[in-house]
Amino acid sequence: MLRKTLTTGFMFLSLAIPYFACSASSKLIGSGGTSDVLDLDTYGDEDSKHCVSETTTKVSSARPVDIIFVIDNSGSMSEEINAITKNINDHFATVMDQAGLDYRVIMVVKHGNPVESWAVAACFEAPLSTVPVGGCANIGTSPPGNNPGKFYHYSYDVQSNDSPCVILDTLFSVNDRPDTFGLAPNGWIKWLRTSAFKVIIEVTDDSPGCWWYPDPDKPKKKILNDFQSTIGGQIFALEFDKLLTKVAPQQFGTPENRNYVFYSIVGMLEKPEAVDEDFGKQIDPNGKPGDPFYPNEAIVNDTCSTAVTPGQGYQSLSNLTGGLRFPVCQADKFDVVFQKIAESIDSITTSICTLEIPAGGSEGPIDVATVELKISGAGNDSLVLVEDETSCTGVADEYYIDTTGGFVALCPETCKLVKSSSEDVLMTAGCVIDIK
Repeated sequence: MLRKTLTTGFMFLSLAIPYFACSASSKLIGSGGTSDVLDLDTYGDEDSKHCVSETTTKVSSARPVDIIFVIDNSGSMSEEINAITKNINDHFATVMDQAGLDYRVIMVVKHGNPVESWAVAACFEAPLSTVPVGGCANIGTSPPGNNPGKFYHYSYDVQSNDSPCVILDTLFSVNDRPDTFGLAPNGWIKWLRTSAFKVIIEVTDDSPGCWWYPDPDKPKKKILNDFQSTIGGQIFALEFDKLLTKVAPQQFGTPENRNYVFYSIVGMLEKPEAVDEDFGKQIDPNGKPGDPFYPNEAIVNDTCSTAVTPGQGYQSLSNLTGGLRFPVCQADKFDVVFQKIAESIDSITTSICTLEIPAGGSEGPIDVATVELKISGAGNDSLVLVEDETSCTGVADEYYIDTTGGFVALCPETCKLVKSSSEDVLMTAGCVIDIK
C-alpha cells in the first residue's frame, strides 16, 4: 500500500475568535518550518474530495497548565505549610477558576495532619481535594484526597536541601523515592499532560544541595548545589534545567524552547530591604514585603528573618525560566502571594491564541505539514509559518504548530490583531490518504 499526500483533499474552516490563550510550546515536527501554498486548481475532480468539510474546530479558551508544588516539609517549615494549606483554595484555586483556566495541581510533599507535633506534613481539603473541609484534622493514616483531573498528591518526605533531586526522582519514582500511598507507583509524570504548560513552584527556607544519580544502577552522580552564592546559583540553574528537560523533554521542552517556568518561594530578604549587591542599591525601594521579584531583578544574597539561606539556586532558576520569586518568611501574606502567582499564571497562558488541529475526516487524517491560516479580512495572503514560539519576530502575520499538543498557535502580535478585530481565522489543510 502506498501513502500519498494530496493537497487537494482539504478543509476550510471559519473560526470566530473572541478570546484565546496559550504559552510556550514545543518545536514543530515534520514540517521543516515551512508550508507549501495549497493550489486547489491543479488537480482534477477525482482528487478534490474534502478531508474535513465545513467543520468547526474546537477553540481553546486557555492553554492547559499543570502546576507542580514541591514543598520542603522539614521541621522549620511548619508555619509556612500551615499558611499554604490555609490559602491554596481561597487565594489560588479560586483565582484560577475565575480566570477559566484548564489547570491541575500536583503536590509533592509528605501527606498528613499538618498540626501533629511528631511530623511536619501537609493535607489539602475541598474543593481542590476530595478531603472534606475540616477533614484534615482527623486524616490519620488515610491517603490524600486525589481529585482526578484537578488535584493530585504524591506523598514524599521533602527535606531541607533535596528538592531538586526529589523532583527528578519522584517524576518517575526512582532512586528509592516512592509515593508513600502507592497512588503513582511509576511517578507523578502519569498526572502530567503533554499539551499543558508546566509551572513548578518551590517552597523552602533553605538552598539546594543534593547528589542525583541519573542511573540507579551506576555510581555516577550529579552535584545539585548552589553553594549559597550567586555564581553557584547560576551554575545550579543551568544544570537542573538541562537535566529536567533531558529526562522528560515531551513535558518540559528543551533549554532552547522550554515548556515550563519555575517559581520560587524561598528564604530571600524581602522588599524594600533587598539589595542588588553588584550596585549596592535597593532593588525596589518602593516595594512591600510580600511583593514578587521579577526575572529582570537581581538575585538576592541576604536571608529573611525566619529562613536558613536565601536559595540563590532556586532564584536563578526562576530568572532563567521567567518565573517570579517571593520571600518565604512572609507566611502571613501567603494569601496575597498565592493570588499574585495565580494571576501571573493566567497572564502566561493568555499571550498566544490557540486553535486545535482537527483529527481529520472520512478521507483520512490531517497532514499537519499542509496547515495554512488566513485572516478573513486581510486579503489572500496566508499567515507565515514559523518553527516555534521563539521564532516569532513580532510581526502580526505569524503562527506555528504544536503537533505534540495538537493545536495551532498564533504568535503574540498576530493574536493581538485577531483579538482586536472582528475577523475570522480561516484554516486550510491537506489530508493524508491511503491509495491502494
